[in-house]
Amino acid sequence: MAAQPAFVVNFQGKANNSLMKGECYILTHETMTYWFTTWCAAKDAPSMAAEWSKIRDGFSLLGVD
Repeated sequence: MAAQPAFVVNFQGKANNSLMKGECYILTHETMTYWFTTWCAAKDAPSMAAEWSKIRDGFSLLGVD
């Protein structure tokens, strides 16, 4: 994600009585903090991890080297 260091929080919880899993990447740049969150049904999390990585790879902060 924008080649910046980030904190990573893995989480799980329930939504509409379904177990969900996800991850949140938290990074700061100058005076802003960005939270990049992805989640899905827990049963799908192992197969979705590669997709989440692809989505993060497409994220960038404009003007940041």
